[in-house]
Amino acid sequence: MVNVSVIIPVYNAEKYLKDCIESLLRQTLPELEFIFVNDGSKDTSAQIIASYQATDSRITLINQPNQGVSVARNNGVDVAQGDYIGFVDADDTITPEYYHKLFTVALDNRTDIVFSNFIQEQDGSHIHYKLPFQAGVALKKIILKQLFTLYVCRGWFEYLLYKVV
Repeated sequence: MVNVSVIIPVYNAEKYLKDCIESLLRQTLPELEFIFVNDGSKDTSAQIIASYQATDSRITLINQPNQGVSVARNNGVDVAQGDYIGFVDADDTITPEYYHKLFTVALDNRTDIVFSNFIQEQDGSHIHYKLPFQAGVALKKIILKQLFTLYVCRGWFEYLLYKVV
């Protein structure tokens, strides 16, 4: 049984990929799968993923010609087996308890979507993004739709977890 399918679109990410993969493999939630979608990388990204795949059965590698991040994410969703879907970019790292916390919040609150605060690092600076409401708040459908749209439009897929219906 897979609780969360994590989809990672990859394009020429060899510089960051090992750190990303290692942070995923340290997750405390055991029932995870990691779906890497190699989007036509011209570097060694596919080989790096394949070497980790050989030692960890939770890793799936999909190779496709370059079609862009949206197609890569959708192709990952198509093969996902988890009850929930999460996203990570190939240059991201996450804390070991990240998906355990998100999944627990989703179950405890019987919710279909969980949003998280996050810290973005750019040029050595850290930018803290905080949600405009308190943790555990049930949102009206219209607000939820607006928030989801904001996250999607800004490409912040990796900071939410949503239930497969």
